Amino acid sequence: MPAGLILESLVAVLLIVTIGYCYILNRRLAALRHGQNEMHIVVRDLNEAADKARLSVDQLRSNSLSISGDLSEKLKAGRAIADELGMIVESGNSLADRLAGTPASSRPAGRKPEPLDALSRLDEGFRRQVERDGVSAGEPVAITPDLSPRENAAGGDLRFALRAMR
Repeated sequence: MPAGLILESLVAVLLIVTIGYCYILNRRLAALRHGQNEMHIVVRDLNEAADKARLSVDQLRSNSLSISGDLSEKLKAGRAIADELGMIVESGNSLADRLAGTPASSRPAGRKPEPLDALSRLDEGFRRQVERDGVSAGEPVAITPDLSPRENAAGGDLRFALRAMR
């Protein structure tokens, strides 16, 4: 066999292998280009989602600031009402102290007055007077028929409060 024929057949085989390799490489490059296009679509969608998220966060921030302002105003109003109620309770306790004949200065310092403090400090003389009138400390008082229902209810409330304090 001539050497030229062997050399030409070897070159032909190598050309066929090269063409096959180029075909495989071309398919892989096409798949890579197709993947690149899909990647561009994914990146574009991701950017759109990030923009929407940024807008949502900005809206949430502005909504939270407005709600925070409303809440702080309501909190201030609630504190003012609580302070006013505290003053009302304190003046009510002071009035109850005056009605009971106990000075407000006899209240322990550092302790806030409770609504029923005045009833708990009723002097023993008043209790003895109630018992002397025929009512003992532990027995219920009968409703007087000649009093109006409102007066009976008020007396019942007072008796209930006095019993609760014992």
